[in-house]
Amino acid sequence: MKFSQLSKLMPEPVRHNDAILKKMMLQPGDAKPIVQFSQAIFPPGEGVEVHSHESMHEVFFVQQGEVEFTVNGVSQMASEGACMLAEAGDSHALRNIGHEPLQLLFFGVEVS
Repeated sequence: MKFSQLSKLMPEPVRHNDAILKKMMLQPGDAKPIVQFSQAIFPPGEGVEVHSHESMHEVFFVQQGEVEFTVNGVSQMASEGACMLAEAGDSHALRNIGHEPLQLLFFGVEVS
């Protein structure tokens, strides 16, 4: 069993932008094929530039705020309750387009 309490986890910057902080509830290796399960907070105007993961699907769920998801060059605006999947190999980016912090849950699923 693995237990984590979000309020007790230390925030750390995401790899793609130091201004965006995440709390990792599941670390790589905790629950394969899940790569990680985290919550991220994006300050207004901050985002993650276009990138891809060849060996991982990535799923994002908007808990709070407004986001612009771009996958393979196609942009979609979304808000609380929206879910987006970037499949392995998809180029994708995210940006907080609101005036309040954007709060996302996200996880990766390893693909072979």
